[in-house]
Amino acid sequence: MAVDTAGGCTFVGPDNGLLGPVLERLGPVTASVELAVTRPPDVGVTFDGRDVFAPAAARLAAGAAPGQLGTPIDPAGLATLDIPAPVIAGGRADVEVLWVDRFGNVQLNLTGRQLAAVGARAVVHRGRSRPFRVVTGFGDLAPGELGALVDANAMVALVVDRGSAAAALGVRAGGQLQLRR
Repeated sequence: MAVDTAGGCTFVGPDNGLLGPVLERLGPVTASVELAVTRPPDVGVTFDGRDVFAPAAARLAAGAAPGQLGTPIDPAGLATLDIPAPVIAGGRADVEVLWVDRFGNVQLNLTGRQLAAVGARAVVHRGRSRPFRVVTGFGDLAPGELGALVDANAMVALVVDRGSAAAALGVRAGGQLQLRR
């Protein structure tokens, strides 16, 4: 699909919910189209990035309007991801680990604004509390120190400089944590 937003951005990608969080921040969606796909008969369908998305993005970069790339679709029907909302009460936030990347960084379902509003400086998991610092980069931490970093998507990740926050906390995707003041 190709999607135009009121923020002046156009995105090309699969209609599988992956663009949902981006569209929520940069939306609302002003137009969306299902990309017209033409493949030679002897080409497999496993390389949509190369065969569908890259040509569409190239046409957009050359000045084509999204409507020229396919059939209009109702933006209300676009797939979304079900990201659970954190439960925030007083000086704590009950959060979920959305994923753990290959470095052991722990992505939470909490925004930087929500973290600031809570004022949390400790994470509790399985009855064990561990302090953390809110930082702007890995270099702000001492080796092995736990930190909370607001990423490029304005979401909070728990990180350890030169280490794994997931291993330090004993968590994995789907795990529940509590952040406290």
